[in-house]
Amino acid sequence: HHCLQCGKCCKQSPDLFEETASINDVATWIAAKRFDILRWVDPVIGPSAELVGFDIWIGPKTHDYVSKCPWLRKRKGEKLCECAIYDLRPQVCRDFPLDLAHGKKAGCPACVEELPSGAGQSTEDPKPQRNDD
Repeated sequence: HHCLQCGKCCKQSPDLFEETASINDVATWIAAKRFDILRWVDPVIGPSAELVGFDIWIGPKTHDYVSKCPWLRKRKGEKLCECAIYDLRPQVCRDFPLDLAHGKKAGCPACVEELPSGAGQSTEDPKPQRNDD
């Protein structure tokens, strides 16, 4: 499966995504001094006051999830979308889709169009190929 750059995977839905960044993601953003990215990240504190992860794409003013990724950009004069932080995108984005069923649920046309009848219904399905160039 080949990414069609439609941007549907970047229009977030809590039932489709973990919406968390790993400690490695946050460490990468800190090392790169990407405070513009970090503005959209909130720590998640567990019941014993331990850091358990980071919620991503939290509005800096509203402190709530935004309706779509703030880094999704539409190419001028085209219907294609691109990621403004592609090289620094979080692991949850790099791993999308987790499987064909996940991609289909998200409305990914690359997964839906080529999904044979009955495929994508088990977690054993291989991940579609992505073009990460």
